[in-house]
Amino acid sequence: MKFRTFLSILLLLAFASASQAVIYKWVDHQGVAHFTDAQEKIPTAYRNEAVDFNRVKAAGSVTYDPASGKGTSSQPPSVEKAAKNPTVILYMTDW
Repeated sequence: MKFRTFLSILLLLAFASASQAVIYKWVDHQGVAHFTDAQEKIPTAYRNEAVDFNRVKAAGSVTYDPASGKGTSSQPPSVEKAAKNPTVILYMTDW
């Protein structure tokens, strides 16, 4: 019983650490996006441009004034329009 518990915890920790892997993204001169988990695999010309794909950047904040009926935003109008019309990318596979 103790062995099963130990093995379960060990497997859980192993998978948890694997899910924290860093994924780098860079775009080459032809506009093609590339992804890798090792910084050494990024061509030297693109290493400064590579970003950690897992990091999420905050887009800003929006406040609402019920009296005026309109919200005030800290973002330019193009960002507000993009937030209203988001692009959806659907990835599918047939495992």
